[in-house]
Amino acid sequence: SSTAQSSSSRPSSSSANISPTTDKTLLVDNFEDGDYVSLWGGEWGTYNDSENGGASTIQMSVSSGNNSAKAIKVDYSLNSAGAFDYNPFVGLVVDFNEDGSTENLNACTSIQYDYKGPAHRFRVQSDLNVGDNYHGLAVSASSNSWKTQTVNWNSLTQETGWGTVQSVADVRTRANAFSWQIQLASGSTGSLLIDNVKCLGLPEAVSSSS
Repeated sequence: SSTAQSSSSRPSSSSANISPTTDKTLLVDNFEDGDYVSLWGGEWGTYNDSENGGASTIQMSVSSGNNSAKAIKVDYSLNSAGAFDYNPFVGLVVDFNEDGSTENLNACTSIQYDYKGPAHRFRVQSDLNVGDNYHGLAVSASSNSWKTQTVNWNSLTQETGWGTVQSVADVRTRANAFSWQIQLASGSTGSLLIDNVKCLGLPEAVSSSS
């Protein structure tokens, strides 16, 4: 069956920074500052299936978090508008850097985040040509309570039958965004909350160089 291809609402840079990550810390964002800029410096944003002919909507806001004051929340309404055979989709995305440039995440041993809401696909985006078929992991719903999801690199795979195949090892050295895609039956509505996004293995603080 066909699978949705998504495009981000923001342009990304084709220039790549392949040097090992030195200025990124463990915590990508915990939303306690209440804005839509991550602690890594990139912006949070959303996308929908309008470019594919769908009519799904998604709205982003700051809400209460998992044992914390704040989290990011998206409210969605999925509507295929009869435009395609696969399920309609929306997504939440965070760029690593303000200019969309890449990071080498070899020092990031795994990715972790807290969530509450529907089943979704966590994805690592890069500047490699994958035909929008980003490496991802299907995550089950946790609608009534917060759950912590740990994502190992070797669990990230591309969907079969479309896009351009790339290795996750290459994606890891040229990654530029994390995204959470919700793709369910047309008519589905709900909310997904995300909190405490981390790259485990990175330092808790950047050490100052003399």
